Amino acid sequence: PLLEKVNCSRSSTLVALIVSECPRLSDVKCSSSPNLSSIDFDGCSTLSTLHTNACTSLTSLDLSQCVALTTLHCFECALTYLDVSHCPLLTTLDCSPMSGDGLEKVFVTSAQTIARVTENRNDSYIPKTTELVVVDTE
Repeated sequence: PLLEKVNCSRSSTLVALIVSECPRLSDVKCSSSPNLSSIDFDGCSTLSTLHTNACTSLTSLDLSQCVALTTLHCFECALTYLDVSHCPLLTTLDCSPMSGDGLEKVFVTSAQTIARVTENRNDSYIPKTTELVVVDTE
């Protein structure tokens, strides 16, 4: 329960990251882990920053239980699904795709809580998204 930071970046053998009941966890870095295909956070209510950039096997990311999340860097991933629907503090979301493909489905809490959404580093919109679901929690 005392774990505050996790850095498993550049792991070629990591396939899944499952973190449970770490109430002090605030920062996770698992960038450049090409075989990482699954991430699960349960009971990590203070997670504020997550870096999953260049995780080329990661296609789906559900962070809806990470209510303290403020920053998510998931650029150059294979993400097609992202759920940050109960992350009202989220202000930075960088999900630039690794190729022409990108996010197809995005769930956010409130559009005004995200100050910067980047799918293409030169644009501030999500051109490949076919479904943007805004869940109003107020």
